[in-house]
Amino acid sequence: MSASISTVFRECHRLRRHLRDLKDEIDRGPRILKARQTHLANEEQAHKLAYDTIKKLKLKQKDDEGSLKPSNSNCRGSPRARWKSPR
Repeated sequence: MSASISTVFRECHRLRRHLRDLKDEIDRGPRILKARQTHLANEEQAHKLAYDTIKKLKLKQKDDEGSLKPSNSNCRGSPRARWKSPR
């Protein structure tokens, strides 16, 4: 009979510990959700900043290419003619 009482106490202790762990996990849920949402917002902001930077650089590159075209047309001869080795 004493073995069954200790078995019952052991099982009761295991269940109480399991219940405590489940309650802790439930309590952590909102904190984890808030942390993940904050992390997501930071990642979205970083993505938007990188996207805007790339967009500005592309526009600057296009403007620079446009400003280089008139200066290239003023050069004499074709670019290939300047680089040919003398024969």
